[in-house]
Amino acid sequence: MIIDVKAKGQIALPKEVVKSLKIAKGDRLELVVENGVITLVPVVVTPKVVVKELKDAVTKAKKNVGNGEAFVKVDEVIEKL
Repeated sequence: MIIDVKAKGQIALPKEVVKSLKIAKGDRLELVVENGVITLVPVVVTPKVVVKELKDAVTKAKKNVGNGEAFVKVDEVIEKL
């Protein structure tokens, strides 16, 4: 698929690509340049506060497992947090 580069280096993603990858306005793409090839990869940006909360939850869950607590379902782990 060939696309044109517009003013200021801008490009437009073809509708078919946007639709097939379910890309929406405001979505973020990572641009990777490697060996002269440009690759765009859809990404999800997670706020640092959410990452910290998840890390804390995992640390707490590991501690609980280390203390002999076993969980059968994910819901049980979440309840313990």
